[in-house]
Amino acid sequence: MPVCHLYTNLKDSDLKDGVEGRIANVVAETLGKPIERVTVIIIPGVRIQRLESTAPACTFNVSSFEVFDKERNPKYSPAIYKVLQEELDLPKERCVVLFHDLDKNMIAV
Repeated sequence: MPVCHLYTNLKDSDLKDGVEGRIANVVAETLGKPIERVTVIIIPGVRIQRLESTAPACTFNVSSFEVFDKERNPKYSPAIYKVLQEELDLPKERCVVLFHDLDKNMIAV
């Protein structure tokens, strides 16, 4: 049940059609979750400063349960960074990826 929030200072018109689906597919495959359970929300046009610059950048928050820990997280990062770099045409240093572990009891069913 991954829920992903992508914040970027790129304009909506700068985003490629279907970017949500391609990111969702990478997240599903990388985390071993069914694609129908992945939600991707993109919020373009936010004001971001990263590395003392307001050049194009993004923050990608991935929330899920039972997949994040210090052993597995480094294995997820390459695929996540790759899709962000390809889809947003950003260098890795302009991207921030955050993993959030959710407690199953805190999710409505």
